[in-house]
Amino acid sequence: MSLRGSLRAGWMPGAVLAALTAMMLAAAPAAANPYDPHDPALRRQAYLGPVWTVADGPACGGSVQVSLFTQPYLYPDDVPVSNLGNVQLQLSGRFLGISGTLRYCTVPVTVAWHNRATGKSGSVVRVASGPFLDFVGGPWIAHTEVHTGSGPVDFSLRPHRPNLGTATARLRVF
Repeated sequence: MSLRGSLRAGWMPGAVLAALTAMMLAAAPAAANPYDPHDPALRRQAYLGPVWTVADGPACGGSVQVSLFTQPYLYPDDVPVSNLGNVQLQLSGRFLGISGTLRYCTVPVTVAWHNRATGKSGSVVRVASGPFLDFVGGPWIAHTEVHTGSGPVDFSLRPHRPNLGTATARLRVF
């Protein structure tokens, strides 16, 4: 075998090995980041409503709804902070009618919860308000956070005025 043939023969296995290594590294999944704020497995949500209700005012009515969110970590300044056992609530309302004031119609609502694992329970009262149509300014959203503890938690939404039933949902809190 000539010098040229022996160089080519030694070069080929090295090049093939380097190409295979590069392909395996490119195909290997990255290590899972338990603090990835964009990982959908690290965010759970549920919804209550809409519950149709009479609102405060001489002729007001509409609906109220709540969005529930839980995630194990929050990310202020891109640094993970434990959020275990907490649930964020977003209450919104859509009302139509005459409120008797210059503001939108409003109605107080209670969001009650019961942790089925620990027996702990509680409730929060907030005021829902907002226009019936989004292009008029969108629903006003009241944000709050409750510490329910981890585990399966039952939530219920009940307006303080005559309404067409209550809404319930279960959320598995981190």
